[in-house]
Amino acid sequence: MKSLIILLLFTFGLACHSVKETPNENNSKETNEQPVNTTATPGQFGIPGRITFKAKVKEIYVEKKNICGVEKSNVAQVEVLKIMERGSGITNLPTEKEVILVSFLLPPKNLGSEMIIQAKAKESLCPTASKTYFTINSYKILE
Repeated sequence: MKSLIILLLFTFGLACHSVKETPNENNSKETNEQPVNTTATPGQFGIPGRITFKAKVKEIYVEKKNICGVEKSNVAQVEVLKIMERGSGITNLPTEKEVILVSFLLPPKNLGSEMIIQAKAKESLCPTASKTYFTINSYKILE
């Protein structure tokens, strides 16, 4: 049942997305090529279950940290500044200014407090399935 709902939401989102980006028929010079998007708009979807966001690093934990009942390595506390792109099926989309704990797939290098990063992350369910957390697959330091 959950898969059917996700499929319907994904299909609806793509239908809305394609309507928004229909080329202007009055402009013969316009092509079907789409510009690379750097900001998310309502209904814009990326890879299912994944988001790209800009965040300010608040704290990096050296020791393992508990994220929703599971001990995780490579954890940081970040303040979400902007959601750049979101995939379909995201259960708990963080809001701007929200401070969250994230796990890094690999130990973060050259990363310190107060740095601004752009990160690509995957949402995962907590063992209780009532909450989720994000694991950062890749990031780049912006400031």
